[in-house]
Amino acid sequence: ESTRWGAAPGSRSGWVEVDLGKEMEIGRAVVMETEFPRTQKFAIERKQGGAWEPIVTGTTIAGRRVYDFAPLKARYFRLNIIEANEVPTIEEFQLLGKE
Repeated sequence: ESTRWGAAPGSRSGWVEVDLGKEMEIGRAVVMETEFPRTQKFAIERKQGGAWEPIVTGTTIAGRRVYDFAPLKARYFRLNIIEANEVPTIEEFQLLGKE
């Protein structure tokens, strides 16, 4: 049985925040939006001070996507779905260190 995150009913945006517990170096994110591909604009962001800073931006996800970027440190990361054509749902959001 699979699970997924879904934004509030009726919404066309939403975000999933991850607290790593301490500052860690991340260089890759994996996002799965396979069952209901609805995202039209998104950003993967890290929290710096009190503000969110975009690391990766894009339009559709629609599937399993791997996003590599220059390694950076933060405790908080999020997948911010800025625009969707229906209530956004995500099956998986992973953050990985660079190997």
